[in-house]
Amino acid sequence: MLKRFNKDTFALRLQKSFLFRAQAVFFGRLTIGCLYALLFILSLANNDLGFPNSFIDGLLILLTIFYAHLSYRLKSHERFGRWIHFITLIADLLINLYLTRNSGLLFSPLMALHPLYTAMFLLLFHNPFLIGIPLLTIPFHTVLTLAFMRNENIFSIIYALLLYCMLDALIIFFIHLAQSQEQRLLKSLVALEKKMKHLALSHERSRIARDFHDGIGAQLTSIVMQCDYMVIEAKEKNLKEELGDIRESAVLSMEDMRRSIALLHDDFDIAEQIARMSENMCDRHHLKVETRGIHLLSALAIEKQIACCRIVQESLTNALKHAKASSILVMAERDEDIVSLTIRDDGVGFSKEKAERHHFGLGNMHDRARHIGGQLTIRSEPLLGTEVILSIAHGGAF
Repeated sequence: MLKRFNKDTFALRLQKSFLFRAQAVFFGRLTIGCLYALLFILSLANNDLGFPNSFIDGLLILLTIFYAHLSYRLKSHERFGRWIHFITLIADLLINLYLTRNSGLLFSPLMALHPLYTAMFLLLFHNPFLIGIPLLTIPFHTVLTLAFMRNENIFSIIYALLLYCMLDALIIFFIHLAQSQEQRLLKSLVALEKKMKHLALSHERSRIARDFHDGIGAQLTSIVMQCDYMVIEAKEKNLKEELGDIRESAVLSMEDMRRSIALLHDDFDIAEQIARMSENMCDRHHLKVETRGIHLLSALAIEKQIACCRIVQESLTNALKHAKASSILVMAERDEDIVSLTIRDDGVGFSKEKAERHHFGLGNMHDRARHIGGQLTIRSEPLLGTEVILSIAHGGAF
């Protein structure tokens, strides 16, 4: 459960980081779009600038501004947010390649924007293979330059190629360095949050445990002592039996409270708790309770241990109060990816259909089993005893 909490928290932090970066990328793309628009207007007044100024070029510039705004609006969309940014950034690269056709291709001043597009890809997408997409446009520019500008000096082309490759390499290095540090800080922050929540939970558990012990525990102890005194003073046999029953209920409540306190203190041991319940059953009610393999349950997740303990407790109580059993077996087994807990008694048994309509304890046992992803089976026939089997899947338990 804690691992899943950590993963969910880390994923949420990454999503918030993506939204922040998407906002920064939007302002960068908006600035580039406005720069295109300004150059387009200036080229209408002075055609010597070499910037494309046809009607289609104007539409493309307006399109870049539009889909940059659309990407920003949909940045938090769970399914399409990242895909829209990815596709539109590829479109930005292609439009940049298209707009450099009149101003020298690889030698165009607009090529200075290429490292910015590389940075945008790096900021939004952590997959290293995606960085190859903006890097591939440099060979395209080089091939087109060689094809359409044959008068250019080959050394000038190599110089420009090396320059942009070095700029891209520097951008990749520094952003990757910053992202690595951010990832480490983010993981440290998530771990610190988990630790603080665990400490807060431990303090709260300790407070509740103290309240249990000092409040309910003291009251139950007082009830037991008063019952002991009144049993000594009572003369009527019926009154002694009634007081004995009250005392027994108080003692059982104290034992259940101790189990709850042990759980709150993070030292809950199901094998120890089941052994104690079995010993108390033997000592107080002269029942033979045998346990086998219950140490296997200690490897289960804590919520599954609690459910198993409650089911054993309910089964033992039913065997004592209703089944009139003389011997009970509590057994845990593990078969590949299944852990089985069996509670079997030699009591009078019951009709399952009739009992489930009038016995809320059985329904609670089924609910506990479903809550931990287990399966509870109850087998019983009149005069043939009762068998309760809880099966729990191995996955994620150990």
